[in-house]
Amino acid sequence: MKGMIIQKSSPLTMTISRPQAGGVWLSGLIGALVLLLEWLPNSLENLCFDYEAILAGEYWRLLTGHFVHSSFSHLFWDLLIFMPVSVFLERVSRPLFVVTLLASMTLISLFLLSSYSQLAAYSGLSGVLYAVMLVAALYWRTKEAGLWGWVPLILLSGKTLLELGQHDPLIVSTEWALYSPAHLLGGLSGMAVWVCWKWVQGTRNKAL
Repeated sequence: MKGMIIQKSSPLTMTISRPQAGGVWLSGLIGALVLLLEWLPNSLENLCFDYEAILAGEYWRLLTGHFVHSSFSHLFWDLLIFMPVSVFLERVSRPLFVVTLLASMTLISLFLLSSYSQLAAYSGLSGVLYAVMLVAALYWRTKEAGLWGWVPLILLSGKTLLELGQHDPLIVSTEWALYSPAHLLGGLSGMAVWVCWKWVQGTRNKAL
């Protein structure tokens, strides 16, 4: 059977697990955008998060910085993981997927602009990807019992712990150093979105 399994015994599960009738066009659109930007001349220089350029008025970099990459390897591994996970989450709930994207991009960009970050330039989808992966993994945990339900969360936690304190990505080949705070912020925004989403859904179910 294609799509998600609906457990009729749980109103909350029925609310957030029904596949979207409109398909997964948003995930496809994001993937196509990332690929398109890769082939544009000087896209990294013109579109990455650049602190000085943003202060000078190039505000689009707050958004586009998440979609350009520092190398083909960087782009390949981000998209390889992002596409299936985003398709999964969009099929669960497109609003949940959209809120996760917006929350993670906003939190990471605001942090990069703040005095807590000394980073001059940033690029890549991985921070946003962490938010999407965490929300998808938390949803998976609600659907799968036993150890199998914990596997995505265990893998994500293990990867995060391995990356903490090191400056090079585990797999990606790029001249840009790994910026682990973006991954942590993505995870934090994903957790916040999931908690709020569950609360909203629970409130709606009580009102029915």
